[in-house]
Amino acid sequence: MNKSRKLNYKEPEKIEATIQYKEILSSQVFKQKENEYYVLFYDFEGNDAAYYNEIPKNSKKTVYTINMRDPFNKGIESDNANKNVQRFEDLKVKEATLIKIQNGKNVFYYEGKLLYIKDNIK
Repeated sequence: MNKSRKLNYKEPEKIEATIQYKEILSSQVFKQKENEYYVLFYDFEGNDAAYYNEIPKNSKKTVYTINMRDPFNKGIESDNANKNVQRFEDLKVKEATLIKIQNGKNVFYYEGKLLYIKDNIK
């Protein structure tokens, strides 16, 4: 109605929809299209979540994230991590974890400190 009266009318902006591909489910860890990428597991609502959220944003490498609190990822939490995991069925993580995948294989696995995780995305 304001358009026909020429009263403070502004054409609505067309915003293109974007799809966010950086967050994945644990079942997709070994199934990404890139030959080399990182997967970062952490609690999206935990005390350090804001810091972990910045890692993929500031990295020049491809970093996928997995929310440890997502019900679809619950089966991977364990008191005993499997650092040599090569397939989803054997995936077990204990805390914040970084895995580097090359050609569908785990070539680097680290659990623990935020700064070490951040510094090992190279």
